[in-house]
Amino acid sequence: MVAALTQYGARARTDRLYDAKWLLITAIASALAHGYAHIITRRGGLRLLHRPGQGGYDAMTATLTRVFDERPGTSGFIVQNESAVESLLGLLRRQGRAVPEDVSVVAICADPVALQASVQLTAVSIPAEQMGREAVKHIVTKLAGQAADVVELIAPELTVRASSGLAPE
Repeated sequence: MVAALTQYGARARTDRLYDAKWLLITAIASALAHGYAHIITRRGGLRLLHRPGQGGYDAMTATLTRVFDERPGTSGFIVQNESAVESLLGLLRRQGRAVPEDVSVVAICADPVALQASVQLTAVSIPAEQMGREAVKHIVTKLAGQAADVVELIAPELTVRASSGLAPE
């Protein structure tokens, strides 16, 4: 999935970072419960365009073309598909759009993916080890007959790197 953040407007970097964290947390929650676009639009100044796409180059070309045709002022992307990252970055370069000067890219991905991308990605990391530890603890407790079914929430962590910046004016 690629979510495009459009018409962000000029705001202080701290305000944008707060909104970016909120937006990313909302995007993660959407993996569990779809239908978050209306919530994002209520934040004011933000418009979300959700365009699911495959990770391959041809599919990403079609998705990116559609996004810019529908919303030429797109200033950022949230990528939830690790295999789409390099295709997106390469296509943006080919279109003459610099990351982060013209367009920000934020990913929900493992740290190695974010660090090894052609532009180091601002990202919400997937805490796989912590999730694994919590799952094992829950299973062991449940097998011992001591646990009820619970939902364990793990707070996401946003790491700001080279792929995000203020929206162009």
